[in-house]
Amino acid sequence: MRSGAVRPGLIVDIKKIAEMTTIEETAEGGFRVGAARPGAVLAEHPRFGKVWPGVLEGRQPDRFHPGPGAGLGRGGNLCNGSPAGDSVAAMIAAGAIVTLQGPNGRREMPVENVPSGPGRTHTFARRDSGQLTLPPRPRGSSDAYLRMIPRTEMDIAVVGVGVSLTLKDGVCTTARVGLGAVAPTVLLVEVRRRR
Repeated sequence: MRSGAVRPGLIVDIKKIAEMTTIEETAEGGFRVGAARPGAVLAEHPRFGKVWPGVLEGRQPDRFHPGPGAGLGRGGNLCNGSPAGDSVAAMIAAGAIVTLQGPNGRREMPVENVPSGPGRTHTFARRDSGQLTLPPRPRGSSDAYLRMIPRTEMDIAVVGVGVSLTLKDGVCTTARVGLGAVAPTVLLVEVRRRR
């Protein structure tokens, strides 16, 4: 809107809708995070960072740029199709699902299916609002996010990596890797098992 690319006839403040600002643990042990939940508030949740430390690490750059939670809001990395979006690589590694509510109803899709190119997505209409769901963690699981920035003045990472692993008896049984800033979209890297 600031750039003049969009001139809406109506603007709705989703921060007044409870579902858009909530962070809740599901009965199965996953989490639901509303699109209007600020990243700094997410860091204050007593359990979220313990269960999903990598997703929270992916949100850390956003602490300095107050905005919608989980990269879902109008300025969020997921909805603006940023290939360098820190939170997107972490969410892809986590296996996050985005739920969209708009004039055409409610729909869900894996986060890795949302970006279609720089500044483009497969799904976000300007009228949609969303919620992020993170699955329950199996025992022996954790995640991490790391970004490489050659100079402290840089805001955008040269590469960002989100990793989610599950270990059983010292063997990695599940691995998901999200890579940001290396292609036109954030990538889900297929991890093959070595024998």
